[in-house]
Amino acid sequence: QHAAGRDHYKDVESVHWPLADPRDDLELVRLLGARVLAVALHTGALRPGPGHEGGEGGRGAQATSGEVERLRRELGVPVVLPLEEGVEALVPLMKAFVAAERAGP
Repeated sequence: QHAAGRDHYKDVESVHWPLADPRDDLELVRLLGARVLAVALHTGALRPGPGHEGGEGGRGAQATSGEVERLRRELGVPVVLPLEEGVEALVPLMKAFVAAERAGP
């Protein structure tokens, strides 16, 4: 999961621990021997209004769609918005992954 629009990890602001670039996160997953099927995007900091991390400074739907497209292009994997759109788009990816794993090399 990537938290678009944030520059640090939530609830540890006092530590000044910046969020990693999602490309670095994916590379770490790959180095650990796992495969990334998709990225879940948390858009709270991009949405405007009270109750959202972005507050009045959030950029809304246009920023969200732009971030989704940017991450898809840069990371080369599907990007889903689980809170807004659900996770149904992941089902075919997971089925294909399981079938490939069962088939072996």
